[in-house]
Amino acid sequence: MSQRRTNRSSQLSQNNSLVEGNIEDTVNDLVRYIIYKGGEHTVFSKSDLMKNVIHKTSRYEDIITRTNEILNSVYGYNMVICDTIKGKEKSYIITNTLSHIKNTNEEDIPDDVNRILILLILAHIFMSNNSVSDVSLYSFLNSLGIDVEVDHPIFGKVKDYITKILLKKQYLQSELDIKSRRQTFKWGARAEKEVSKMAVLEFVCQIYKDRLPKDWSNQYEISRNQSLPSQTENEIVETQILDD
Repeated sequence: MSQRRTNRSSQLSQNNSLVEGNIEDTVNDLVRYIIYKGGEHTVFSKSDLMKNVIHKTSRYEDIITRTNEILNSVYGYNMVICDTIKGKEKSYIITNTLSHIKNTNEEDIPDDVNRILILLILAHIFMSNNSVSDVSLYSFLNSLGIDVEVDHPIFGKVKDYITKILLKKQYLQSELDIKSRRQTFKWGARAEKEVSKMAVLEFVCQIYKDRLPKDWSNQYEISRNQSLPSQTENEIVETQILDD
């Protein structure tokens, strides 16, 4: 009887070791898949990960957690769940955790040539209580000499960049009114996780010159309460979007 228990215990231990080994292999495969697919500029859906790497398993969340640990410690990436919309599956973006280090040369706005454009767009949305219509956004840009209907000599096809690239990369999210066919733009999941709202507010103050962040009480409170992934309880570091 004792020998039978010993054999059963040994078998269970071997099975657990095999399962653990399979999980570690899957985690390593998933890390390679994410890096290969472009890292921080790709959105990954749960179905994509299940189909291409993870397959059938009851340890999905465990695999995702371990994958995120490796991405964070080795590559400086952070796997963040996008804001889920009712009826849609879970998806993730890969953000750069190193982009919040103060005075870094690595800006958290992608594509240097469009950095100012994205900042202007995010600032307009933020100062408009976090939601603007396409008419409002395009009129704002037009007031700055950026006509979204024609190729800009610096920014190129601005309308396509907004409605395709920025939406795809999750810097913006949009909703379409079926009746009016008008779009409404808000900050996307990546912008919320990577871009410091206080830095955006300070940028607006630089434009007005005689204004302070506290002059916009609502935006100031929102900025103070923002929590970026790389922030710790005792260290709040503001992302520097533009050089002083």
